Amino acid sequence: MINKVLQKIKDSPNSAGVYLFMQNKEIIYVGKAKDLNKRLKSYINQNNKKNIQINKKATDLKLVLTDTEAEALIKESFLIKKYQPFLNTVFKSDANYSFVEITKDTFPRIFVRKNKTNLSSTYLGPFTNSTQLKSLLSYLRDVFPYCTCKNMHKHMCLNSQLNLCYGFCCQKDAKYTASDVKKYRQNISNIKNILLGKRTSILNKIEKEINKNIIKQNFEIANDLKKQYLGIKQVFEHKNVLQDNYETKELLKLFDIDNKKDIRIEMYDISNIMGKFATGSMVVFDDKGINKSEYKKFKIKYSPLEPNDVLMHEEVLKRRFTHDWTLPDVVIIDGGIAQVNTAVRVISPLFPDIKIAGMAKGKQELVFPDKKIKWKDLDNSVFYILKNLQDESHRFAINYHKLLYKKYNFKD
Repeated sequence: MINKVLQKIKDSPNSAGVYLFMQNKEIIYVGKAKDLNKRLKSYINQNNKKNIQINKKATDLKLVLTDTEAEALIKESFLIKKYQPFLNTVFKSDANYSFVEITKDTFPRIFVRKNKTNLSSTYLGPFTNSTQLKSLLSYLRDVFPYCTCKNMHKHMCLNSQLNLCYGFCCQKDAKYTASDVKKYRQNISNIKNILLGKRTSILNKIEKEINKNIIKQNFEIANDLKKQYLGIKQVFEHKNVLQDNYETKELLKLFDIDNKKDIRIEMYDISNIMGKFATGSMVVFDDKGINKSEYKKFKIKYSPLEPNDVLMHEEVLKRRFTHDWTLPDVVIIDGGIAQVNTAVRVISPLFPDIKIAGMAKGKQELVFPDKKIKWKDLDNSVFYILKNLQDESHRFAINYHKLLYKKYNFKD
């Protein structure tokens, strides 16, 4: 690799973005990374077939910085489709490319596919990381519900009970209006445009609709649109959660912890439908950042007919703190003061030094046993960590809940 490219790699930032290797004026390879500096150095240090070719041919390097890895994933897809770099094509199997399929149904469905096999469907991509693509679609689905059922079915599906689809899109004999069809298709259009990199124009359009409905005093519609607006912002404003000294310092300060280099935070959430197939999740943030190898899931044994989130949390915490696992510095519960008080009752008699708080979605507060802090008043980097943990715990609990539901109950 020539010195010009080596120097650009050395000077590259530790931030998310897309990189383009050039041979003279031709783009020969496009890639993305959550940490450009770390990723680009791998082209120097690792001698696989792709890296050997890039080292041999590259005469220049260009970078496109993005705020988040999700944004980098979309930008990379756009550039690969636009320029079709020959090394991306040669090493396509290594990159594990995926496409987003959007079907042509009355209520279009969205799937992640390895190949474009349905001639009547629309395909977006290629995307180089199917795991990240599925994660992005999962977040977008929380904002814009859509259907993934392969067949129509008689009973309400799990996704509709979790507000991930509307129900009328996949249930036999369901009644729906022209307005329902329009709303559903607008969701699909928004997702499609976001994946094509048109997020800003969508946000501007939604903002105009919010203001228009406020003027008309259609406050319920305006509030729904505002949730969509904030949902999109949340997906793309969550920076990659990377552990650094500043974040550690601010976290220790927030939870009043002294004389500690690193911090371990455990976040807990519950997922159930009317108490059935209830699951609990524990996700972890430590010196490795969000550490998936430390995640734990719980099949809740709570049995009374009426669901009780507080008692379910109590069961999960009691079971967790009977295990000889690494103790946390901080425990955060998805919920408000009732959940926090339960955690204090279970944990504090055994481990009084563990700090306890709750992430209350409704009031957007971080709740301590003796005080509350609005999310907007938290340090930005700390908020991103805590909110990302909350989202992770919710996702992890729901995924396990879905698994149990499908295994024991649901059939198309």
